[in-house]
Amino acid sequence: MDRVSFEEKQEFFMRKEIVPRRGFFHTLSNQAVVSINSNVFSAWLREMDHPVIPKMYRRIEAITGLSSSSAEPFQMANYGLGGHFHLHMDVLPDTETYFGPEMGNRVATWLTYMSDVNGGGATVFPRLNITVWPKKALFWYNVKSNGVGDILTLHGACPVVTGSKWVTNVWFHERGQEFRLKCGIHPESSLQQMHLFKKS
Repeated sequence: MDRVSFEEKQEFFMRKEIVPRRGFFHTLSNQAVVSINSNVFSAWLREMDHPVIPKMYRRIEAITGLSSSSAEPFQMANYGLGGHFHLHMDVLPDTETYFGPEMGNRVATWLTYMSDVNGGGATVFPRLNITVWPKKALFWYNVKSNGVGDILTLHGACPVVTGSKWVTNVWFHERGQEFRLKCGIHPESSLQQMHLFKKS
């Protein structure tokens, strides 16, 4: 089953007018940083922006079993020709500085590919030797059982060679997940394997 319907994609695309400027969103400073090489536009979509957004939260909750009570707003991004994002981890080194003490760190990431790409645009996890082409939804945990960032989740977005790539990201934080996350037996173990959701 397609995780995002055609109608819902159209609703997201109708929000293009709120996308700010060329560049990438620097998650550590919460600033839109202009980069000539990245060729990426991004914006944040909150529940009050459109009725489709709370529906998407509920659907992702049902699939992942996580709570969106402390989730960040949807980040919508458009990668134009050559658009890419450098290797990084989604966990933050000092989460209280950016989100306060009540949210905790980013324990999980949900990434939805809103459009197919004719060439390039893959998401790569070099430490896992995994390449995901933009025709799926992708979900992974960012931390180990002890809450420390898992270096295996280091990832990046390869340049778009032809066409244009539209994606949305949702980052789930620790608060609200206390009785939902399944901890591993060993503190250094990964919480769970990555999940790919293919379209039918």
